[in-house]
Amino acid sequence: MRKLPIHYGWIMVAAGFLVLGSAAGGLVNSYSLLVVPVCEDLGVSRSAMGLSQTLINTGGVLIPLLAARIYRHFRLRPLMIVAAVAAILAYFCLSLARSIAAICALVVLMSLTQALVTWMPFSILLNNWFEKKRGLAIGVAFMGSGVGGMIFNTLGGGLIASIGWRSTVQLFALINALIILPILIFVIRERPADMGLRPFGSTDEDEAYEASGPLSGASWAEEKRSAKLWLLTASILLVGFAINGLSVTMCAYVHDSGYSGQFSANVTAGYMGALAVGKILSGQLYDSLGARRATAICMATLLLSLACTLLVRLPVMIVAMVLSAGLGIAFATVAFPNIVRYSYGQRDYNAFTGLLTAANAIGGGFAPTVFGLVCDWSGSYAPAYIGSMAITLVFGALLCWIIPAKPRYN
Repeated sequence: MRKLPIHYGWIMVAAGFLVLGSAAGGLVNSYSLLVVPVCEDLGVSRSAMGLSQTLINTGGVLIPLLAARIYRHFRLRPLMIVAAVAAILAYFCLSLARSIAAICALVVLMSLTQALVTWMPFSILLNNWFEKKRGLAIGVAFMGSGVGGMIFNTLGGGLIASIGWRSTVQLFALINALIILPILIFVIRERPADMGLRPFGSTDEDEAYEASGPLSGASWAEEKRSAKLWLLTASILLVGFAINGLSVTMCAYVHDSGYSGQFSANVTAGYMGALAVGKILSGQLYDSLGARRATAICMATLLLSLACTLLVRLPVMIVAMVLSAGLGIAFATVAFPNIVRYSYGQRDYNAFTGLLTAANAIGGGFAPTVFGLVCDWSGSYAPAYIGSMAITLVFGALLCWIIPAKPRYN
């Protein structure tokens, strides 16, 4: 084939950025825009729509847990294409729904199929395509979800006001089809060997080693009986709870602290920008410092951001909260592929990554409900932030103890 001016792995990164920006940013991250217009149109309660918002996390929990089995029986790229078509059709059909039951059923279908196109498959793909700079590659690709979320939320607010929520959903479905399907069909390739290439940063010795036998790494069948694995999983779950709790309540907390609605919205926009930068920065940290040190830095910045929430009446603390949150919260997406490579190697990569990704989704899924209950009880999110600080301190330290200082496997 004709030699490209850049390694094809970076084209895969760009493809991941666009697919995640469209599928995660356009289908999931902008779903909250539909809450008010759907409630008004169908005459349903906010709590009923809240159920559909909870169900949108279904795929983020189930698909990672089943990833090892799924990808043992189905090839990655064809499955992504079929899942993308199903996710886009399910989202389009939301515009035709006339009951909350139909919406909930479609949301579950969309969540499950969207998860087969986004985080887990691109974690696997980029792991195949990169030997070096893997953290940076994952950070840049995963940044797409935040950028896409900003774009689709900005577009959606105006479109819903002008053409209605049903037409907006149909237009978003069309945009997703035009972006995602051509990329999956014409750009995505599962392994460098499919194109006669080697992973970015690999050497002749790496290729010879890979061809000589199976991938090195821990066995899932053996490690699943290890206490360390389940301590790692529990720590990820609880840290995910703290991360998502801060993420979903930040805007409301700033508003409750005496700032205007517009200012609070600007804080959210600033946070999304900081998170985009944080994903790239955290990827570089995992590449250059290793998994243990990079995790320690992410936990320290998360702890700093949570501490700053207690002083948000000082504007400078809002700036500090947003900037530190960008790196701390990026842990919830960029860290797991790197931690698995460091701790368990390549042999059963899908199973270990799926477990940690699902644990983060479960912990994060409980956070909005618990934080809301705390706010109803105390009148503020502050006690929940204090609890999250304790969780981050204890279980962040536990993470740094569990994760090895150097990779366990070549």
